[in-house]
Amino acid sequence: MSDTIAVIDCETLSTTPNTVVLSLAITHFTINDPAKPLTLATWGFNTKSWNLKIDAEIQNNRDIDESTTNWWNEQSDGAKEAHRQEPLIHPKPMLEELNTFIADNEIDYICANGINFDGPILDSLYRQYGVKPALPFWATLDLRTMKWLAPTIKVPFPKELTPHIAAHDTIYEAMVFRACLANIRG
Repeated sequence: MSDTIAVIDCETLSTTPNTVVLSLAITHFTINDPAKPLTLATWGFNTKSWNLKIDAEIQNNRDIDESTTNWWNEQSDGAKEAHRQEPLIHPKPMLEELNTFIADNEIDYICANGINFDGPILDSLYRQYGVKPALPFWATLDLRTMKWLAPTIKVPFPKELTPHIAAHDTIYEAMVFRACLANIRG
C-alpha cells in the first residue's frame, strides 16, 4: 500500500465546483511516520507544504456567490489579506506547478475536507484550463469520513495558524487525518 497522502484546500468565492478560486494549498505527509501526535513543533511543514494565490480577476465564467462574499467579510483580516498578496498566478500554470509538486513528492493520494468541495473544484479547474490531473480520480480520500470513523478524536486548531488561509488549513487537516488514522489503526 502506498503511504504518501496530501491534503488540499481551496479558498473560494462560491461553494460550486465552478467557483472563482482565491488560493490553493497542499500539505503532504507519510502515514508510516511515527505514531506520536503531530504538532507544528514536531513536523517540518515548511518543506511539506505548497501554496499559491490565484488571480481571481482572470477566472472568467467562474462563479461568485454573494453569500460567500459576505461570509469572507466576516473573516479575520489575516485570512482576507492572505489571498490578496502578490504574486497572483494564472490558474493554468498553478495547476502545472501543483502537478509537479505532486510528482516530485511522490504523492499517492489527495485528501480533501469533504467529497463535494475541494476535489470537484480542482477537477473543474483542470477541465477548464486543459491540464491533465497528476493523479487518477480514484486517488481521492475524504477527511470528513475519517472524522466520522474516529469521532472521539479532537485536534485543536493551532494558535499559530489562521483559519481560512489555505496553507494553514491543510496543515491542520493533515494533523487531523493523521490523528484519526492512528486511532482507526490502533
